[in-house]
Amino acid sequence: MRHKCSKCTTALIAGGHYCHHCGAKIEQGFKESEEANDPFDLKSSTPMATNIAAMLCYLVSFLGAVLFLSTDPYRSSKLVRFHAWQSIFFFLTWIGFQVLSGILFWGIMFLWYLTPMFHSAFVVIWILLMVKAYRGEYFVLPILGDMAKKRAASLL
Repeated sequence: MRHKCSKCTTALIAGGHYCHHCGAKIEQGFKESEEANDPFDLKSSTPMATNIAAMLCYLVSFLGAVLFLSTDPYRSSKLVRFHAWQSIFFFLTWIGFQVLSGILFWGIMFLWYLTPMFHSAFVVIWILLMVKAYRGEYFVLPILGDMAKKRAASLL
């Protein structure tokens, strides 16, 4: 089991005498984390940690999301289900934007310069989503995240 700092709840490094995050002295005040709620748990029954699976939902786009939603040990993870659905909705939005930008922005010549800027924003958001999923965090996009929460909750 992992131990957490009693002051800042950061996961502690084994054998340390001080918390590497806040500097608090480690004595007896360990709080043991529950293994079922730890997204970084590598000793669970799943072949890989759930935070890695959540990140792969974004990295492999539709294929990864559908794969993890249909694979038994991961479909029971709330973290993986949420990120898989948000990944599906995010990539559908991105594809929809690509189609619209092809029709509208190139049709109206003075808006052609906006297309690379919007695509760059999608790439930055995509990378942010992968980082947040790897950290085991629920980063909820404004509209898509709410839809993903509803879909992930309905599949229990």
